[in-house]
Amino acid sequence: MPEKKTKILISFLVIVVFVTMVTFVFMVRVINSNNGISSEKMMEIKGEKEKAETYLLLKKDLKESGQNISELDKYIIQSNGVVEFMDYLEKMALNNGLKYEVKSASFEPIIGGNFTNTELIRIELSVIGEWKNTEYFLGLLENYPLKLTLNRVSLNRFSDYVIKGKKVPQWLENIDFTVVKNKDK
Repeated sequence: MPEKKTKILISFLVIVVFVTMVTFVFMVRVINSNNGISSEKMMEIKGEKEKAETYLLLKKDLKESGQNISELDKYIIQSNGVVEFMDYLEKMALNNGLKYEVKSASFEPIIGGNFTNTELIRIELSVIGEWKNTEYFLGLLENYPLKLTLNRVSLNRFSDYVIKGKKVPQWLENIDFTVVKNKDK
């Protein structure tokens, strides 16, 4: 039979093993509980970080869109710039040796999309002059930096002038185009 000291030692070891196992189980549960809490906190932190990044991106986009809008304004006639634009067209024609006449100018809404602050100016004009001058005038309109859309262009031989004994054909160019304009406020 085992001795009394051995029995006490075994009993002590059983108690120590039991206490160790209870402590181990308790610690595992505490760790799992803390792990769940820390996972939740980590997800919250990750969500807040994503919100902050989104906020910064939105702020950057807003700043860039403000710059883009000011760039876009360069391609649109301002609400008070119609007369200046018409004067520019006239000067462009006269500087190219062309006779110039505006047949009509009207305002039209932009169809498609949500354009509450812009509209179109539809201009029909005619110029008379030599072929090279009418062609050059049309090229200037096509390459104008504003948002200008040519709707219809027609060229007809108008008449012949005799200059210094040489026949110079005159051409009539009818142009129908639209230009984007900011609405009057």
